[in-house]
Amino acid sequence: MIYIKKSVFYIFILVVLVIFIGTGFFVWNFIMENYDIIPLGKSRAELVFFIYVTGFIFVLSFGIGIISASAVKTRRIKRAGEMAESGMVLKKDFFYFLGELGRVFETLYETTSKVSELKGRRISAQISIIEKTLSIIEKPAVILDVNWEIRAANHLFITKFAPEFLSIKGLSFSVISKEIEHSNIVHELESAKDALKIQNEDFKGTFYPAFEKSSGLIGMILVIETGIFNFQKKNTQEMNKKRKKKFI
Repeated sequence: MIYIKKSVFYIFILVVLVIFIGTGFFVWNFIMENYDIIPLGKSRAELVFFIYVTGFIFVLSFGIGIISASAVKTRRIKRAGEMAESGMVLKKDFFYFLGELGRVFETLYETTSKVSELKGRRISAQISIIEKTLSIIEKPAVILDVNWEIRAANHLFITKFAPEFLSIKGLSFSVISKEIEHSNIVHELESAKDALKIQNEDFKGTFYPAFEKSSGLIGMILVIETGIFNFQKKNTQEMNKKRKKKFI
């Protein structure tokens, strides 16, 4: 038998609740930030979070139930006065509960690590697509000649994929201090559009996104981003066709 004072037990329960709440917020943020990788819709992510919370409360209640049962069983052996003085008595069942609780966190950690690994692979795949896209542009120098204002540091594309994007061979960024009017950017893009066309068996199209919605924060980044989107879209369509052929 192991004797634990009530104050220590209450502190333990408080710690478990803090861990539970903290882990709950962590799981919630993790699912909502990575629901496109898991993959889950936001509504399904909420369902997963609800199941997690319900399950954890059940496990916690089960553990408290074991503690209470152990205490009741001990009361039959020990006198009530001794029980009141010494506090709650816990048996090996409590440590079994702790072991199960540890396995829950271990499973959660393994799942988190696996999803993080998948996210890393996706970033690597995006970078390889960017490299391939750059390799099939016939005249990349024309892009640097065009007087675009490129503010890459604050652009979503840089924060979305990886900082390594800046170091990819064949691409250089420069921030131009002079403000360029929106109409001038579109005009310059039109004049350089022919140089951005790609004639390749893997990808046929043109890097020409809708610049009307962007006001001065455009440049090569958006151009490449549009190409990546179209490139992925085509790859997805081809993979779906191959899957359909397998089932036929």
